[in-house]
Amino acid sequence: GDSLMLECYYNTSNRNKITMVYISSTDEMCVATLLYYSRVERADCESTPTFDQFKIFVEQHVPSEYRNLFGSLSANSSQEKMETAMNLLDWTPEQKESYQKLIYKNGNNQPDACHLKQERRL
Repeated sequence: GDSLMLECYYNTSNRNKITMVYISSTDEMCVATLLYYSRVERADCESTPTFDQFKIFVEQHVPSEYRNLFGSLSANSSQEKMETAMNLLDWTPEQKESYQKLIYKNGNNQPDACHLKQERRL
C-alpha cells in the first residue's frame, strides 16, 4: 500500500518559551490536506509523546524544584496547564534535544500509535 508522511520544520531559535504544536495552537501549526479518490482508513496522528514517555522525560530532565508541579500533571491535564508547566523551565540545550528526540522517535507519530478511523459517507 501507499504511505504518506508529513514533516514540518520551524525555526524557533529566537523564542525563549516552549513552542506548543496542537490544532488550536497559536504558536505553530502545520496543516496539510490529502485528497484521495476512493474511501480509505484515515489515521489521526500527532507528534506528542505518550504521558508515560513524558513522565520519563520529567524524571530525567526536570530540575527537582519543579518536580512537584510536573508530578501534579496527568494525562487529562489541559493544554494550558501543560504549557504553563513547560514554560517554567529554563530550557538547556540538553533538555531541548532530549525532548525533541522524545517527540520525533517516541511520539504518537509512529504508525502503530496512530488511531485509524474509517471515513464514512452517506
